[in-house]
Amino acid sequence: MFVRNETNPGVIDTLALGFGAIARQAWVLIIPVALDVTLWWGPKLSPGPLLRQLVGIALLPPDAQSQYLEALQGVNLAALLSAGVLGTPSLVPSLMSQSPLGWGVIEIERGEVLIGLFVLLSLTGLLLGTLYLGLIAHTLRKEGTGWGKQLSRYMLTSVRILAYLALVAGGIGVLALFFVPLILFASLFSQELAGLLLAGLLVFLIWAGFYFFFALPAILVDEVGPLRAMWSSFLVVRYHFGSSLLFVGLALLIARGLFEVWRALAATPWGIALGILGNAYIGSGLIAASLIFYRDRLQRTVRQVGPRRLPQL
Repeated sequence: MFVRNETNPGVIDTLALGFGAIARQAWVLIIPVALDVTLWWGPKLSPGPLLRQLVGIALLPPDAQSQYLEALQGVNLAALLSAGVLGTPSLVPSLMSQSPLGWGVIEIERGEVLIGLFVLLSLTGLLLGTLYLGLIAHTLRKEGTGWGKQLSRYMLTSVRILAYLALVAGGIGVLALFFVPLILFASLFSQELAGLLLAGLLVFLIWAGFYFFFALPAILVDEVGPLRAMWSSFLVVRYHFGSSLLFVGLALLIARGLFEVWRALAATPWGIALGILGNAYIGSGLIAASLIFYRDRLQRTVRQVGPRRLPQL
């Protein structure tokens, strides 16, 4: 049974409940803090040599090539462990910090090594992100479960989240296959028409991202598959559009605003340590609040509309 406040909390109260839940169960910060410390203290995996070759091959002006090469110097392949797509809060990948242990930069010069590391680090990051989200969901449940049941729940949730990500990637790929040639074709006749089509695609993606914002919370809270989770997220936003828009807007504003604060503090090692802790707590609190918001609004919808009158998937 998922924890829910019977007084129908508003958006601000829901955010406070999320931060309070993490403050009472601070051990869930172990994964994001340990991940950031590893990225901070460990070596930097740079695909610079291969990327520099690609920039050199590309038909770019010398000024553009120098700008790209400068940007590529800060690429750290190990940042794939942060699995930002799952919401694991991570600060270090955005910093140009040196390892306190003296680790330097390990340059990757072979394409097959780059591909292997990319796949390995991406999958590891996704599994860590799934475990992290599952731990937050577990702290918000009232019932206790044994380690065996918890492990099977984690494995099933991992499969569902991976299926959801594959479904989203596939949907974006289909849109790209349809819209990119259409935009390129339209640009032959009118740049304004091509810009209008691109703007329409971006608006659609933002709309879809908003209506499916609570798909991951649905997977974690209701323990359902990706299609059912996306439908539940759509219903929550449809029946609670105003509060959903306010919650998503505030969550993004808080996350982005405080992220810049942590970056500003990271001028010293102590500042980086404080930023890692602060970023992990704020990010975890926002995730917990999103789970509470989803569960509360879905239950309100069922009570108000009735389960039989809700549109079914």
